[in-house]
Amino acid sequence: MYHSTSLLLLPFIAFLLICHANPLSGQSLAFRYQSGRVVQTNPDVVNLDIGERRLTRFTSYHLEMHWQTIGKEEWTQRFNYPAYGLGIKLGDFSMKDKLGLPMSLYGHFSSCFVRRQRLEFYYEFHLGLTFNWKSFEEGVNEYYAASGSKTSVYIAPGIGLRYRINDFVKIASGLSIVHFSNAATRLPNRGINIITPSFQMIFSRSNDLPDFQHRQWEPFRAKNEWLISTFWGQKHRPFRQTEERPKLAPYEQEYFSQYGLQLTFNRHFRYSSKIGIGVDFTIDNAIRTKYSVEESEARGEQIPVNHKVAISIYPSYELQVNKTSFFLQPGLYLLRKKTTYANPVFYQRVGMRHLLKRQFFLGVNVRAYRFHVADFIEWTIGYKLT
Repeated sequence: MYHSTSLLLLPFIAFLLICHANPLSGQSLAFRYQSGRVVQTNPDVVNLDIGERRLTRFTSYHLEMHWQTIGKEEWTQRFNYPAYGLGIKLGDFSMKDKLGLPMSLYGHFSSCFVRRQRLEFYYEFHLGLTFNWKSFEEGVNEYYAASGSKTSVYIAPGIGLRYRINDFVKIASGLSIVHFSNAATRLPNRGINIITPSFQMIFSRSNDLPDFQHRQWEPFRAKNEWLISTFWGQKHRPFRQTEERPKLAPYEQEYFSQYGLQLTFNRHFRYSSKIGIGVDFTIDNAIRTKYSVEESEARGEQIPVNHKVAISIYPSYELQVNKTSFFLQPGLYLLRKKTTYANPVFYQRVGMRHLLKRQFFLGVNVRAYRFHVADFIEWTIGYKLT
């Protein structure tokens, strides 16, 4: 574990050395400390009981590099001069022997609701990957069933107050919601949620205070757009031990490919906001799959493709930040064969996409149900028509 931790640190240390050798205006280094409580949101968290210890405490230490925008581009001025950067975090659940010491690499985005000469009321968002978990293993390490894999997604929105002590130093205090999940890339997976206060010290590279630029931009004009995209994913379905299948482990599982086509119509009604409606065509290879056991192995029985097609519709809200968009799409299945698993007809899609040249875009989405259970990840590529 320590060897892999060192490998993760090397690229970030190299990055810091490059920044030190080439200091830029608006560049700063932040140190963050968090100490919070694990929310008892699912049985895999509540039942994680090792002697007299429970999964309740969470502590983390962060090192971040920030760049402050000053309004040279329109989107930075409209978002009140955000800062962005990279960070690395070491987390501790006080159960190193069972859970490990998870380490996160993430991107950081932050801006202000209110900005004064010394005081700022800010919001922030972290998104990245977490490594070094001690993963779930049947009969060996069954404690970490909340995520079940060595790698997970790390998401952490937060708000707080920042105060400038002088030209070089700021201090900040805030509150964050932290979420770890592997997005159902492996089961079991129920996620870990944490509410944690934080304290930061932010050191600027120079005493050059940001010289925010104020420009008069052309008034935004509402417009329509069409998005055509295709996706691929994998859905994992476990099957449990029964009298007919006595040799199967409770979390033994099969992997089923998912393919789909999505068509979305958006009304870009504000500079940063879009609303729309769309239709989704999915080939779900997990639908109506039957199992037979031969030599203690489970094998899926092939069925016609037309039995695997699922059609759904969804409204859409999209937040656009420069060329990157974040969206929420609650969907409803209109046509789908009866499934061999308990997914409801109402689902939720949360995702992001980044616009490339010539109106092509790449994206990644999580399809979920019951607002907290991940179904599978959609890797998308598409084209935008305006």
